[in-house]
Amino acid sequence: MMYKVILVLTVFAFSLVGKAQTADPLKGKWINEEKNRILEFVKTDSGYEAVIVKAEEQSLIGKKQITGLRLEETDSYKDGVLYIFQKNRTASCSVKILDSDAIELKATIGIFSRKQKWTRYNG
Repeated sequence: MMYKVILVLTVFAFSLVGKAQTADPLKGKWINEEKNRILEFVKTDSGYEAVIVKAEEQSLIGKKQITGLRLEETDSYKDGVLYIFQKNRTASCSVKILDSDAIELKATIGIFSRKQKWTRYNG
């Protein structure tokens, strides 16, 4: 009898842990509108990073495009640094989750901002 009680409690505990761990909406691969760049967002101790996994310029593959991005609210991330390799510059960046398959990446340098929609890449 005691064995059955322990078994039921163990199964119940694991089901609670499973519900508490919701899928991270930012993690994974995302492709830009031009379909020429794929970033993979990963969670680190300091926030989120995005590594280039596909680019027209092969030397960029494997480089970190975004660092320091941190969760602000359920659907938005801020305080990131976007590396613009072609211009050897950085921009501040933020990401907004539009839905499970779309994000809006915003880069800002001074008073100038640019937004771009990225879609989840499942290839």
